Amino acid sequence: MGPLKNTRLYKLWDQLRSSYWFLPTVIVALSIGLASLLIVADHRYPFDQTSRSSWLFLGTAESARVILSTIATAMITIVSLTFSMTIVVLTLASSQFGPRLIYNFMRDRNNQVALGVFLACFVFCILILRSVKSDVAGNFVPQLGTTAAMAFALFSVGTLIFFIHHIADSIHASRIIANVRNELELIVTRLMPARSGTGLSEETEWQRLMDMIDSSSMPIAARDRGILQAIEEAELLEWAQRHDLLIRLYHRPGAFVIRGTPLFEVYPRERVPVDQLVLLQDAFRFGNKRTLVQDIEFAFQQLVEIGVRALSPGINDPFTAMSCVEELGSGIALVAMRGSQPRIWRDTGGKPRILVKAVEFEGLADIAFNQIRQAGSRHVAVMIRMLEVIGDVASTLSDQQQRSVLRRHADAVHAAATQSARNKGDRADIDARFQQAVSQLGEINKADA
Repeated sequence: MGPLKNTRLYKLWDQLRSSYWFLPTVIVALSIGLASLLIVADHRYPFDQTSRSSWLFLGTAESARVILSTIATAMITIVSLTFSMTIVVLTLASSQFGPRLIYNFMRDRNNQVALGVFLACFVFCILILRSVKSDVAGNFVPQLGTTAAMAFALFSVGTLIFFIHHIADSIHASRIIANVRNELELIVTRLMPARSGTGLSEETEWQRLMDMIDSSSMPIAARDRGILQAIEEAELLEWAQRHDLLIRLYHRPGAFVIRGTPLFEVYPRERVPVDQLVLLQDAFRFGNKRTLVQDIEFAFQQLVEIGVRALSPGINDPFTAMSCVEELGSGIALVAMRGSQPRIWRDTGGKPRILVKAVEFEGLADIAFNQIRQAGSRHVAVMIRMLEVIGDVASTLSDQQQRSVLRRHADAVHAAATQSARNKGDRADIDARFQQAVSQLGEINKADA
C-alpha cells in the first residue's frame, strides 16, 4: 500500500467536519439562495385572490408579517435550546467518558444539520419578511416565500423531534462505544494494507537502510511544537526523489514533538540541500489535539479511555468496560487481518525513499489490553471477559508471532486476576477461562514467546 494521498485536503476536511460552523453555514447559505429565488419568482409570477391553490398562502401583507415574525422568533428560541442541550451533552461526555471523546461528538453530522436547519429557517424568514411591503410605494406579499416559510417551519419541528431523540440516544454508553468502533474500523481499513505477507527480504532491506542512515545522516530539528497530526507523505516522497535522498522519520502521527528535538534525518549528509529544508518542514502538520487523520493508535486509545474511566471508583461500571474490551478485540482482529503498515515508502520507480515508524500489531495489542488490565484487576468479570476476547481473537490468527503476543497478555491477565481474586470459586472461573484461551492460542514456539 502506498502512502495516504491528499493528506492536506483530508486534514482540512477533518477540521471542517469536526467544527460546528461549517455545515450550518452551508445550510444557511442555501436558505439565503432559496429565499432570493422565491422573492424573484413572487415578483414575476404574482397570484391573485381568485387562485384555487389550496396550499398557497393568499393572505394580506400584515398577516404575512405576523406569520413570518412568529416563525423567526420561535426558531431563534429553538437555536438557543439546541446550543444549550449540545453543551450539556458535551459536558456530560467529557466528565464521564473522557475529554478526548468531544472530538467524536463534534464530528456528529446529525447535530450539525439540526443546528443548520434551525438557523436557516430563521434567516429564511427574516429575508422573506424584509420583502413584504404595504405602503404608498406599493403592495407586495411574497406568497411563495411565505408558503415556503410555513413549510420550513413544519420541517424544523420534525427536525427538533429528531434532534431531541438523537441527542438522548447519543449519550448512551453503547452508542458512544459503537461510534468509536466505527471510526476505528474506518481508519484501520484506510491506512493499513490488505494482508500480502512480509518476507525476510524486506526485513533485510530495512536493516541495511538503517545501517546506511546511521553511518552518515543529518538530523533535522522540529521547527514547531505540539502533536504531530499528519504527515504529507506525497510531498516527502517527491522531495526525496527529486534530490535522490533517503529520509528516516523519528515520529508517527499522534506523537508529541518538542521544538528543537530531532524530527527526521536525511541521508547522505553531504548531499542535503540545507536551503530547501524549510519546504520539507512544511510537510509535517502540528496541532493541539490528536485526530483520526493518520493516528490509528488514537482510535484504540479512545476505547481504552472509556473502559478505564468506567472502572474508576467514581463510576464503577464494569459492563461498559467489558463492552470496550469486546470492541478492542474486534479492532485487534481487524488489524491482524489487514496486515502491518509498510515501514519503507518507495518512489514511483520502486526505490526506497522514506523509513517510518509503522504501527504494529504488538503495539496496538499493548494499548488495547494493558491499561484496562491494570485498572480492572479487581473486577473478576472484566478479567474473565478479557481472557475470552483474547481467545476469540486468537482463533482468527494464523501468524505465530501475533499468537505469542496474545499469549503474553493472557498470562498477564491471568496473573493479575488470580492475585486480586479472594474467592475460591472466582479463581476457578479465571483458571477455566485462561485454559480455554491457552487452548485457542495453541502451542507457542519458544523463539516467538
